[in-house]
Amino acid sequence: AAEEEARKQAAEAAARKKAAEEAARKKAAEETAQKQAAEEEARKQAAEAAARKKAAEDEARKQAAEAAARKKAAEEEARKQAAAAAARKQAAEAAAATRVVSPPGEKLEERPRAKAHEAAWQQAEDARKKAEEAARSLTPQERAALIIERESKEARVRAMVDEAAALLLGGGGETKGHAPGIPGESFTLVPGLETLTYAQPMEVAELYISLSMVVLSPENYPQQHCSAYICTFHRQGKVELYVVLRLRDSRRSLFYTPRRQPANMQEYRQQVAAAVRFLEVTGFLVEPTPLGSTPEERKKSLAVMPFLTATGT
Repeated sequence: AAEEEARKQAAEAAARKKAAEEAARKKAAEETAQKQAAEEEARKQAAEAAARKKAAEDEARKQAAEAAARKKAAEEEARKQAAAAAARKQAAEAAAATRVVSPPGEKLEERPRAKAHEAAWQQAEDARKKAEEAARSLTPQERAALIIERESKEARVRAMVDEAAALLLGGGGETKGHAPGIPGESFTLVPGLETLTYAQPMEVAELYISLSMVVLSPENYPQQHCSAYICTFHRQGKVELYVVLRLRDSRRSLFYTPRRQPANMQEYRQQVAAAVRFLEVTGFLVEPTPLGSTPEERKKSLAVMPFLTATGT
């Protein structure tokens, strides 16, 4: 009995020892797991901090680049205005030099100014070519802020050719109010429309802006410089596309729409491409402009567009 009791106590002691060892191993495993979790959390926080730092540095570089682009565009615009003022002054001096006074008792007469006009046109053409060469070396952000006035005969001829093409494509008398036609799509003037309205800034999906101005002769308006836009809306589950011609001297906007508004994304992209081609054959070079990802940024971008009106608060 004593031996049996001793064996029993020895077995219990061995069991207690084994349980203690198992508890020690379990505790060590838990401590190791906690240590690994803490190290993983520390690595995660360090990675997030590095990502935030990099994002802040990228944003700072982006803002610096945008500020430099705005400064360069402003300097370019100032140089352009100075050159235009000098050209106007020179043209005025040339025109004044051609004026002669007749003998007393007779009316004032003016000599033919063909040579003066030709010289002024040649100067404007040279300035346009230099401006285009300078524009080709600019980045898209810099070019978006630059407006190059084209006062060339080529633009006028191109406009007349496009009007003739519209008459041929539209079938004679039915083309009144149509913009120059393009293969596969045509755009029709919306009579009486004076502005495009939006209730929320996010309704405006995309906006393309011309990088140049072209001399055109819109119907019922005198010949003048025009700028061009492509504006699309996404509201109430529908997509709307407009081509806009802004008349500088008349301070009016003409709005054109496709034969039918796009029904899906494929048609939308096709009609945007058609609108870009339409403006290209008319003499405009357009590029998309960033509007901002938030309603506040988009509201500021849209507020400067002369053909848009906000109806919401």
